Amino acid sequence: MKKILYITHGFPPQAGGGIRRIVNSVKIMTRESLDVTVLTRRISESTLKEADIPTDSRPLHDLSQEKRLRIIRTYSFEEIYYKLLRRNVRRETTQFKVKTNRTLKDTALLWAPFAISKGVLIGTDGLFTTGPTFVNFLVTFILAKLKRVPYILEYRDGWLLNPAIETPKKILWINKLQESLCLKHATRIIATTEGIKERLQEFYDLDTKKLVVIRNGYWTEEKSKVLKDTKLMLECNFSKQYYNIAHIGTLGTGRSPERFFRSVSSRQSIGKKSYKIHFVGIRESDRCYIYGLAHKYGIRQAVQCYKFVSRDQSLAYMANSDALLLLINTDLGDKRGFGVPGKLGDYVMMNSKILIYASLIDFLKKELGLKDDDITSTDSGIKNFVCLSVCAHLDFYREFSILVKELKP
Repeated sequence: MKKILYITHGFPPQAGGGIRRIVNSVKIMTRESLDVTVLTRRISESTLKEADIPTDSRPLHDLSQEKRLRIIRTYSFEEIYYKLLRRNVRRETTQFKVKTNRTLKDTALLWAPFAISKGVLIGTDGLFTTGPTFVNFLVTFILAKLKRVPYILEYRDGWLLNPAIETPKKILWINKLQESLCLKHATRIIATTEGIKERLQEFYDLDTKKLVVIRNGYWTEEKSKVLKDTKLMLECNFSKQYYNIAHIGTLGTGRSPERFFRSVSSRQSIGKKSYKIHFVGIRESDRCYIYGLAHKYGIRQAVQCYKFVSRDQSLAYMANSDALLLLINTDLGDKRGFGVPGKLGDYVMMNSKILIYASLIDFLKKELGLKDDDITSTDSGIKNFVCLSVCAHLDFYREFSILVKELKP
């Protein structure tokens, strides 16, 4: 393959939700001498903000330096949906258990016909797609058949197999058929954890040679860049009079701080300092939930929420923390691979203390492929929680580069 058509509904200026991994993947492909065309939707930054979707246009500046990259944005009816319909549509949701059919109500479907009609005109040797959104899979499957080219599917998060999400039975078979077709006809399938890989293989009886695991890792250059930026480090600093615990990212896949709040509420201080718990990159709905829990356990004054921040800012907050809180949904019926936050690789990169529920250490070892010597566990002073120091190499750049080199003729 020399020319790759990268199909993704989400792309900068949209931020969050795996966008960093998408941007890094595109960079690696171009730097490995592949000509990449990104096919994505055209939607204004102001519309995204009105829909409470995080935005960050800075990655576009970085991508503009890539000579082998072309970005094509096609129309979508989403602009109309967000501006006219969304405000008048009643959406019934519960905080951490969302009942959804995953595809039939996915607004990305409003982009699909435009993506297909444009994509069929773009010359390419192969396709690459990533999900969520899982409409990307459907668009890629159709284009691959029309153009008669191979495609790679990156399964970044759970769909039908995600035990944290309930799919209505009356349309389950439609989604299962759709996902089965997309997976079985893919040349390669990328999973982000060993657990998800195992589940895909079992559920769809996939060829093991198709499946590869590339975890949410990091680029080591990013760490040195942030640490050298004195202005940024000061801007994202926490008061040194407190023991600062930070959670970076959203509360997706049913992750909740309730168990941690319950444990820490019995303490007034940690390490002879009063503690502060910072949640960075939190949606409005999650903010209300977090503050409600903090009030319930009598620690509201110790909890602070921050809205979405840039990639560099999130790393600076990590570097300025005394400990990083790692939340994994412990209530999933089958935890294999699901509920592991994408920021875990960054936690490891920053060499910070990682606070985790003690019973989840073995789960974490398995998902990261770690040996006993890779993890040092110490008492955190918080009931049922321990501090981990992880010595591991989650170098996303290296692992993804290996895959890309296999694609080249």
